[in-house]
Amino acid sequence: MKSLPFFLVSSITVLVCLEAAILFGPPDITLGGILGLGLVTLWRYAWLILNMVRSLWYRNHIFPKIRARADRLPLKQWRPKMLHIVLPTYKERPEVTNQVFQHICREINSVCCPTYIYVASGGDEENRVILEFFEGYPFPEQTKLAFLKQEGKRHGMAFALRAARRRDPFMKGLVILMDGDSLFGENLFAKTLPLFALYPKLGAVTTNNLAVAEGPRWYQAWYALRFALRHRYMSSHSVSGKVLTLTGRFSVFRASAALQEEFIERVESDFVFTHAEGVIPFKTGDDKSTWYQLLKQGWDMLYVPDAFIICMETAGLHPMRESRAKMYRWFGNMLRNNRRALELGPGRLGWFIWLAILDQRISPWTSLMLPTAILLNVVVKNPMGIFFFLAWVACTRFLYLSSLLLEGHRLRPWDFFLILYQQWGGSFIKISVLSNLKQQAWSVSRGDGFRDGPPLWSRVRHYSWLILWILVIAFFVL
Repeated sequence: MKSLPFFLVSSITVLVCLEAAILFGPPDITLGGILGLGLVTLWRYAWLILNMVRSLWYRNHIFPKIRARADRLPLKQWRPKMLHIVLPTYKERPEVTNQVFQHICREINSVCCPTYIYVASGGDEENRVILEFFEGYPFPEQTKLAFLKQEGKRHGMAFALRAARRRDPFMKGLVILMDGDSLFGENLFAKTLPLFALYPKLGAVTTNNLAVAEGPRWYQAWYALRFALRHRYMSSHSVSGKVLTLTGRFSVFRASAALQEEFIERVESDFVFTHAEGVIPFKTGDDKSTWYQLLKQGWDMLYVPDAFIICMETAGLHPMRESRAKMYRWFGNMLRNNRRALELGPGRLGWFIWLAILDQRISPWTSLMLPTAILLNVVVKNPMGIFFFLAWVACTRFLYLSSLLLEGHRLRPWDFFLILYQQWGGSFIKISVLSNLKQQAWSVSRGDGFRDGPPLWSRVRHYSWLILWILVIAFFVL
């Protein structure tokens, strides 16, 4: 059993923590504190269980029926009239680009429809390399390659979408938005494109992501754990006919949605306004912009769990810094879009999706409530209460991670620490992001940070929120 080391280490940890908790007893918390912590804990774990059940229901009951219907469709019924592939790339390694075009060629040959590949690259040298790869593979004659000047990813994508609209003025085709380092799983097009023929209101689909991460083992395990959690929640949300993001790594859109000028303008120059920070232009998060636009227009969205892409990730020279930078980018994109998505209301989104978006907003605080309360109690009242806290963390995270076995995740001993890093560390990052929503960057390695705003005022707000949070918890617990 591949997960046996995890269970051995976890079982020993849980037993030791439970024994210590029994020996030293629970922390001394007021009745109000117990009720408050109990309500928050009930919400968090009820929400977790609900998502887990919905995820299993979708993958084992709902989606198999969708797949059976899609597989019965003959090729001539689902083959798109035109296929547009928008491929932004920025100084990608040639060996990765070679693999990407090999996979694109394989999938295009499986469909054989008029296809246009729009490459928004980092410069002429990269264009030359891409052209050599394109000419070296047996693409069908009806496949055309176009190079577009990139002045930032969003600008390049918008330029490509407008070129696609000129070639497809009646918007009868499909549009693929993908990254320059996304490799395709087998039969990717055959598993995703027929769904648009089945559901006229389907605006976009996205797929499972598998990571090939270069770096230390903990970094690889962190990515695997994150994608396992993504797999769960994407499946759960699809029960409601929506997802919470249309990943830029690979998503397919109906042309009548993606080639509208409003959609293109959203990709090109998206922004939000807040009273605290004014206008916040989006540099990253094009996948959240496309998602919000389809959400606003009322399109359905679907997660395809049996189709996958492989994401090529690297930890760089500073893996910990790189992981934090990625969480700053992911959570920043999420929170910049969160308020306007909530404002669409449950009438348009459905209650479950609306609550899922609301939970994104409050989860940084609810996940930190128990550790904050216990640590305050340990410092002020009963130092031995730390053992009760450790027992609680060990038991709940053991059960949390074990539930991922039902979804095919391979558990590793350090997943315990990684889930705490993801949850608690991620919560602090979300609170930091909320203090300065203008701060955006792609990654540590690219060095293209975008910091526009008063960093001193952001730090003041950040620490003010944390201090106020601690005072509120102390009032109820102590």
